[in-house]
Amino acid sequence: MELNSNYTSQTSLPRPTSQAIRELPAQYFKVLTHPSIATFREEKGKATWGMNWLQFIALGLIGAVLQTIGLLISPPNFSSVIGTAGISHATLLMVTIVSLAIVELLLTPVSFLAAGGILFLIARALGGKGTYKEQIYTTLLFGVPLVIVSYLLFLIPGAGAWLLYLPHLYSLVLLVLALRAVHQSTGY
Repeated sequence: MELNSNYTSQTSLPRPTSQAIRELPAQYFKVLTHPSIATFREEKGKATWGMNWLQFIALGLIGAVLQTIGLLISPPNFSSVIGTAGISHATLLMVTIVSLAIVELLLTPVSFLAAGGILFLIARALGGKGTYKEQIYTTLLFGVPLVIVSYLLFLIPGAGAWLLYLPHLYSLVLLVLALRAVHQSTGY
């Protein structure tokens, strides 16, 4: 893993949306398996708000589906609510699934954009020169696959809550590399 900066490497340019969508899986794989400042520097030039929003929507939908499957595999215990509210277990489960799916769809972009905004302000305060669009794009390149892996781990009954956070530990390393590449800084 290359931690030294290489800011003279070539930056890619945005592509047509259909081509960008086809190339996303390879970009995810490249960022996850060959993490370096140079890798993120090359990828940041492909950033567009259209691709950012497409990834937000896709991640929200995939997250909602995987969360629903997880709730169907291991339904929550509603016994205390069912007895007092007079609602059937099936109805309560359906309300929970629909509510969580809506929340998932809404909070996916909100959480990425809010956390990205805070990190962007910190990076700028430390002398960063990159754009918010590029920063969000590069964090989505590892965030999308690692969040999906986290949801897949959620589907394993009895896997333990700690297991869900393992992909996020790796994402911290990738976040530092992405921020350094986007903001051309060695200060963090």
